[in-house]
Amino acid sequence: MKQAYVLFLSIAWLAACQDPIDLKKLPSYTEKSVINGSLNNLSNIEFSLSKSAYAYNTSSPGRINSPVIIVLEDGQPLSVSYDPVNSKYFTNSRPKPGSTYFISVESENATALASTKMPNAFSGSSKLVINGGIDQTGVPSDLISISWTDNGAENNYYKINFYYYSELAQTFVPFSYSTTDQVLLSTETIKTNDGGYVFKDDLFNGKSKTLSAVPSFGLTSPTAPYKYLIQLRNMSEEYYKYLTTLQRFRDAQDFGNGLFSEPIVVYSNINNGLGIWAGTSMVSDTLK
Repeated sequence: MKQAYVLFLSIAWLAACQDPIDLKKLPSYTEKSVINGSLNNLSNIEFSLSKSAYAYNTSSPGRINSPVIIVLEDGQPLSVSYDPVNSKYFTNSRPKPGSTYFISVESENATALASTKMPNAFSGSSKLVINGGIDQTGVPSDLISISWTDNGAENNYYKINFYYYSELAQTFVPFSYSTTDQVLLSTETIKTNDGGYVFKDDLFNGKSKTLSAVPSFGLTSPTAPYKYLIQLRNMSEEYYKYLTTLQRFRDAQDFGNGLFSEPIVVYSNINNGLGIWAGTSMVSDTLK
C-alpha cells in the first residue's frame, strides 16, 4: 500500500510539473540551409537542398530559392545541374577515392559550407554457397559472405547490407538473419532501419575479415534473374557519426521513455547549416 501511495504522489508531482509551453515566449527561430549529400564511388554526385523547419511548425521544410552552388573536386569546380523530377542536384562525375569534395550553398539568409575526403578504395570478395548454412528455423539454406582486408594504418568505419531479390517487387530487399559474429554483436555496433550494420574496425584492425548471412529457406525464386546483393561500405568518420546518431535518434523516437529519454542530436558537418556532406567507398556484388 505504501509503494502504491508513493507511486501516486510521484505521478501527481510529475503531472504538476508539466505546465503548458507558451510558444510565444520561446526564442525566435532562424532558418538554416540543409545539405544532404551521400557520396559514393559507384554513382555520380547527388545531393538535396532545403530549409530547416521550426519544430513546432506543422508545415513542411521549404525550398531554397535560387541558391548559388559551388562544388569543388580537389579544388577544381564541377558543373552542377538540377533534376526537377527527383528534386535533387547532381554532377556528371563520380567521386574519386582519396579526393576532397567541397560544397558551398549561398541562399538569401546565409552561406552553408562543408568539405569531406573520400575514403580510400578497397576490394572485397563475395561468395555464395547453395544450402551452405542453417537459417533461423534450423533448415539448410544459402550461405552468402564477403571478405576483405582492413587497412591497419588508419581508423576505418564500415556498413554492411545483405539483400535478396524479390521477383514480386522486382528489386532487392533486406532480410533478417541471426549472427554470432562478435563485431556485429558489439555494443558499439549499430543496426540500422534498412537491415544493415554500422561498425568500426576495432576488433580486426589490419586483419582480414569475413561477414556472412543465411537468408530464410525459399526466400529467393529459382527463376529470378538474381539471388542476392551484398554491399559493403568503407565510410568517412563524418558519415559514421551521422548514421549512428541518426539511428539512435530513430530508436529514441520508436522506443523512447518519454519524459526520461535523453535528447539525441544528429551529427552534422555543415558549417552554418544542417545535414551531412560525406562519402563512402563501396563494394557492391550481385550473386546469381
